[in-house]
Amino acid sequence: MELDEGKLRSVRDGGILHTLESGIQIQRRLKHERIDLDGLTQEEIVRRTDKKNGAKFLPGTTLSRIVAMTCEVLEQNNAALGSNAGYTKVYEKAVGVSRGRRVCAVKVVRSTNGTYAHAYPEDEERL
Repeated sequence: MELDEGKLRSVRDGGILHTLESGIQIQRRLKHERIDLDGLTQEEIVRRTDKKNGAKFLPGTTLSRIVAMTCEVLEQNNAALGSNAGYTKVYEKAVGVSRGRRVCAVKVVRSTNGTYAHAYPEDEERL
């Protein structure tokens, strides 16, 4: 899958980044898109990546990569319309920051009978 990063960046928050053959639509969720860690105290990183503000993908993670990870998780779990079942996958390397900690898991949540999906970093120890 090759996606145009410029086109993906033009999608508004909550808009559709990609639609799988199954009909599942991957949404953009700005609150989970990267955090610049430079110059932030640990306390500030914890606050900016807490449950309210949302876990963030690491700097340098493109929207194309976020879409690819989301597709990968959904396809590996044979996700289909009709269920809001969510899924997770643990990667070997850190993908994001959650509650101030670098984490290796991605969680995909779904809504509207599984029609919409978006991913965010999750602490693998919480799975």
